[in-house]
Amino acid sequence: MVANRNTPRQGTVTDLITGLLDRGYNTTVQPVLTSIASSTNNGLIQRRLQELEEEAARLAEAGERLQPDNAILRALMADMDDTMRANARLLDASAAPLQQTGIDAAGRVQRQLALPGMTDAQLARVGLRWNSPDPEAVARLVNYAQSEGWAATVGQYGPDVLSIINNQAIRGVALGWNPLRTAREVRRLAENLPGYQANNLMRTLQLTSYRDSTAVHQQANIDLAQQIIRIAALDTRTCLSCVAQHGAVIWDSERDVNAPIPRVNDHHSGRCTSVMIVKGRPHNIQTGPEWFDNLPPERQRQQASFAKSPGKYDAYTSGQVRLADFVHPYRDPAFGPMLREASLSGALNTRSTIRQQIPLWTGERGGQIGDLTSITTQDGLAEWMLNNENTALGKQFWDETMGLTGYDDNWNLRLQPDGIRSAAKTFVASSQDIQYSRQYIVDLASQMARENGVSVNNPEEFYNQQFAYQAQAILKAADLANVRLTEPQMRRLNIALNGQYLDMVYTTDSSEAGSLANAARRRGSTRLNAIELKQARENFRDWVQGID
Repeated sequence: MVANRNTPRQGTVTDLITGLLDRGYNTTVQPVLTSIASSTNNGLIQRRLQELEEEAARLAEAGERLQPDNAILRALMADMDDTMRANARLLDASAAPLQQTGIDAAGRVQRQLALPGMTDAQLARVGLRWNSPDPEAVARLVNYAQSEGWAATVGQYGPDVLSIINNQAIRGVALGWNPLRTAREVRRLAENLPGYQANNLMRTLQLTSYRDSTAVHQQANIDLAQQIIRIAALDTRTCLSCVAQHGAVIWDSERDVNAPIPRVNDHHSGRCTSVMIVKGRPHNIQTGPEWFDNLPPERQRQQASFAKSPGKYDAYTSGQVRLADFVHPYRDPAFGPMLREASLSGALNTRSTIRQQIPLWTGERGGQIGDLTSITTQDGLAEWMLNNENTALGKQFWDETMGLTGYDDNWNLRLQPDGIRSAAKTFVASSQDIQYSRQYIVDLASQMARENGVSVNNPEEFYNQQFAYQAQAILKAADLANVRLTEPQMRRLNIALNGQYLDMVYTTDSSEAGSLANAARRRGSTRLNAIELKQARENFRDWVQGID
C-alpha cells in the first residue's frame, strides 16, 4: 500500500458525494442518457407513435379496440426493439468508466470524512498514516461492469422495457380502455421509460461500486478504525428500510476485530453508504429510528413511504410493525445481495408469530404448506404459490433471482424453462466450490440465525434444510415444465432434497478444509492470493445471504 499524498478538503457527506459522484456521473453518463431520450423522442419512434395515435383515433371512431396484435402497434414495437438494442450498447460502453468514478470517489470521500482537515504530514507527526489500496486490487474486487451478471442485465434492458410497454397495451384491452387512452399510455412509456430505466441501472452501478470500494478503503485502514457506521441521506425521500438502518454499527473494533469490514447493501439507486469512526474520536450519529421518532407526527406522515401508503403509517403508529420490519433482502443478478423496503404485508409477516419447524435464514416463517407432491399442473402450482407465498418453500418459487416462475401476457403465473435450467446449473456450481471448511459454514449458519432471532438446535440440519427447500423447488418446477435436467444436476439436487447437502459437498478428508484448494488446482495453481481469498469469502457469503 502507498500513502495518499492529497491534501483533504473538509465537507459534509452530501457535499462530497454531490461534488464527486454526481460530477463523474454527469460527465460519463449524461451524454448517453441524452442520446437515449433523443432516440425515442425524435425521428422514427416519434413517427411510429404518431401513426399509432392516428390508428387509435380510427378505431375509436369505428367503436373498436386497439388489439395487442395490431399491425401499427407491432411496427412500433419492432422499431423500438432495434432502438433499445442500440441504447443497450451505449450503456455497456459507458459502464466501466462510470464504475471507475465510483471507485475514485470512495477513496477521496473516506479520507476526508475519517480525518477531515489533516494532511498526510500532520498525520505523520502523530504517528498515523492513511493508506490507499492498490488500484489494480480494487479493480479486481469491484468489477461489476466486466461481470456476466452485468452483461445479462444490460442484455435484458431492452426486452424489459418492451415487455412493460406491451403489457400496458394488453392491460388496456383487458380493462376495456378507449384506444386513444391506450395509445397515450404507450406513448408515455415509450418516451419516458427507456431513460428512467437506464438512469436507474447506471446510478446503481456507480453507487454500488462506490460502496464496495468504500469497504476496501476502510479495510486498508482498519488499524485506525474504531467503528464503521451505516448512514443514509435522511430526508422525506428516504425509504423506510434506509431510515431503519441509518446509524447502525456494521463493524466494531472491540466486537469484530478479526472480521472483514462489510460492504453496505442497498436498493437500486440507493444513497446509503458508511463512514469510519477513527479511534479516539467521538461521534454523534443518531440512529434512523431515533431520528424518525423525534419528528412531529405531521412530518412523519410526509415521509414518502407513509404518504403513498397510509396503511403503513397506521401499522407503525399502532405498534404492529417497527421500522426494522421494512428491511427486505433480495438479490440482483448484477449487483448481488441488496436491501429494499418491504410491502406492508411483508413487514407484517416479518412480525408474524406463525412458526414452521425450520425457518429461513432471515427468520421468516409461517403459513400452510399443503401437499406439493400432489400438484400436477402449472395452474395447480400457481394456486399453491398464492396460498404459500410466505412459507420457506413457497418463497423459492416466488424468488425473482431463482427465476423459476413469471407471468405470461395474460398475467397468469407460469414456469420459466430457461430460469429452471439456470437455477439447476447455479445450484450445482455453488455446491462444487464451497469456499470454507464444514465447521466454518455451520458456524456461519448459526451466526446468521442468531442475528435474525432464530433459535437453532441443530446447525447442520438448519443449513441443509435451506438447500433442501431450493432443491425441492427446482425439481418440482422441472417436472411440471418438462425441463430435462442433466444427470449430475438431478443427482446433486436429490441428495440436497434428502437433507444431505453438507455430506455431498464434503466427501473426503481433504475437502473438509473447503474446496478452495481444489479450485486452485483445477486452474493449475497451488494457492490463492489474499485478494482471491477475500473475494471467494465474499462470494460465499453473498450466496448464503441470497438463498432466502
